[in-house]
Amino acid sequence: MTRLIRSAVLIYAVWTAAALFFGSQHALISWTRGFDLPATEQLLTMLVGCNIWALFTPFVIFVAERLPLAPPHTLRNAALLVPFALFVAVLRAPIDVFMPFHAFNSTILGTPLDIFLAQVQIHLLFVLVIIGVTAVTRVEKIAAEQRKQEERFAAALAQARLRRLRADLNPHFLFNALNAAASLLETSPAAAERTIDTLCDLLGRSVATENALEVRLADELEFIERYLHVQKTRFGQRLRTHIGVASLDLLDAAIPPLLIQPLVENAIVHSVARRPEGGWVGVQVAREGGRLCIEILDDGDGFDPGAARTHDSIGVPNARARLQFLYGDDQSLSFERHDGRFIARVQLPLHELETAA
Repeated sequence: MTRLIRSAVLIYAVWTAAALFFGSQHALISWTRGFDLPATEQLLTMLVGCNIWALFTPFVIFVAERLPLAPPHTLRNAALLVPFALFVAVLRAPIDVFMPFHAFNSTILGTPLDIFLAQVQIHLLFVLVIIGVTAVTRVEKIAAEQRKQEERFAAALAQARLRRLRADLNPHFLFNALNAAASLLETSPAAAERTIDTLCDLLGRSVATENALEVRLADELEFIERYLHVQKTRFGQRLRTHIGVASLDLLDAAIPPLLIQPLVENAIVHSVARRPEGGWVGVQVAREGGRLCIEILDDGDGFDPGAARTHDSIGVPNARARLQFLYGDDQSLSFERHDGRFIARVQLPLHELETAA
């Protein structure tokens, strides 16, 4: 219903604008040629005539939409629309022949037949214009729908590839986490049991967000806290951690799920697992302009930043691929050493998670 109302208002507005244009044009021509025809009368006559056309227009559009000038019946429909246009023009013209005389008692310039033939010509042009505009609008509508379908297909393909990337992470995460629990079975069965309980919770959270492209930063950091709890059960005092957020409002920011965990895992591998004394791993979140900046830091030797751009584990190329799919070139994942720390830095657009209405 709303669409019909909008269409009706648009049709009326177009014909009213046409009436004002043609009415003022006729008044100007009459004045320059010395005809004593009141401008108000001419304008009102044109408004009435164009309002009648506003009533005819939906009918013409209806027929034009059912006889589209498009393959495979372009020629056939054109052959049908030409006599239809002539029929409408012949039907419409008599109204203009008698309307000025009956409505305003004005003098008709020319014989009724002359006026009728002239009006048939102008109304035939109007019908053909309406048919042409309808055809162009139909082509644009089809093209817009095709673009939408292509965009939906591209989005679905991207989401499928993202889900595949997520699926690649789950076995990797599960394998490493179960190794952590297995290492405790002989030395501390109770700790192993707690670790397995925590793993069940982590896997449940992972499955719950399996189809999510983004999650709240707060949920991702809570996931990281529980993951670090598992790792602390394995490494004990050898693993020291810290998670910091520059501003509480950043907790509502949206990030890809399981983005931080593989990078934290890399930090643990290079900072803690390889050194008897263990090491320190931290996560820092801050705002840099209109971007969200997440840094995963450790005090170990790290690895060659150049190598991280090719392969070190499944986590790094996976994170890079997902960031590219989601944000295009408006993101980055970089690695560097600074002040005795190895830093993995993620930058992505800062925005809150969209919720379903």
